[in-house]
Amino acid sequence: MKPTLDYATALELLGQPGMWKKAARVLAALGDARALLPLVRAYELRAEISRLPLLDAMERLGAAQQAARLYASAADDEERRLALHLMELFPNQAHLPALAQAAQSAVPGLRGQAGRSLVCQPYSPDWQAVMVNLLESPDERVRNWAQEGLRLSGHRPNQD
Repeated sequence: MKPTLDYATALELLGQPGMWKKAARVLAALGDARALLPLVRAYELRAEISRLPLLDAMERLGAAQQAARLYASAADDEERRLALHLMELFPNQAHLPALAQAAQSAVPGLRGQAGRSLVCQPYSPDWQAVMVNLLESPDERVRNWAQEGLRLSGHRPNQD
């Protein structure tokens, strides 16, 4: 399918929930991974409309594979937060190093999003080690996310 809109116009349409389906379809067809963060930003808008077109476009643009790269190359804390949210939406074992780092950030919004994203990652020994380490976080919210994630995974900290 040849896109009927250009990249910039499709990005503008993401600000209008009624146009998400069209904008997301165009952005996915263009195949430009730069659209991932604007798609997450649109996903976060409060709107009574399906977000599935946004998620489909993110998936087609390789969200699970691109999220850690987007975090590492982010220009500012807001872009880093959006990349962390992408990791929540598209879990992947490869996200663990970036999420563990972000969970220790001096920026509260990054710590909180990292905690939420970590709970959604695939359970593994590496994931468990990160979560157990976060039980010692000075941030109560991060400790709570770690406790909840470990509880959901069936891990019993007192068994170690």
